[in-house]
Amino acid sequence: MESGDKRLDFIRDVVLKVYQLGLDEWRELMAEEGNRVIFTSFFENSDYQRLLVSLDSSPKLIVNLDLFQNSKQKAIYFIKREYMVITNDNIQQVLIGEVAGDPVDAIIDVTNEIVFPLLVNKDNTQCWPKVMADDVFRHTKKLKNEMTVFDGQMQGQTFLPLPEKAETPGDDGSG
Repeated sequence: MESGDKRLDFIRDVVLKVYQLGLDEWRELMAEEGNRVIFTSFFENSDYQRLLVSLDSSPKLIVNLDLFQNSKQKAIYFIKREYMVITNDNIQQVLIGEVAGDPVDAIIDVTNEIVFPLLVNKDNTQCWPKVMADDVFRHTKKLKNEMTVFDGQMQGQTFLPLPEKAETPGDDGSG
């Protein structure tokens, strides 16, 4: 694989920016023949739809054509929009994103930090019929509680949801 390959340059730029690494880590990745074969397979073979790059604890870049097993580290993915060969002209059409190291933790965080606050905020539901707003609040709270218990089970601990009074939005607990 030639050093001036725009496809490789594109992936390198994304990886180094996301992980905030220098060129030395990239050169170390590309020094291994197996990694160059993986990149070539992704670019030249339309059957390979995704490429993942992760950073291990050393920190060393790892590349794979499939999801990493039992990884607690986040990974950057590059996915072809359709079965195609990647060229210098179409490399920018590849979808890019990050996969959380632990998807369960990511779902719990999104539920607790985004979904729950958005759906229980009275300002966000004031235009809704009261019955609907109350139902969404009840289901959202139930989801949050189930995620709390599930999180505890995943850690081998017992987590109990907060009592209803402690979760009432807008309640300052004074009364």
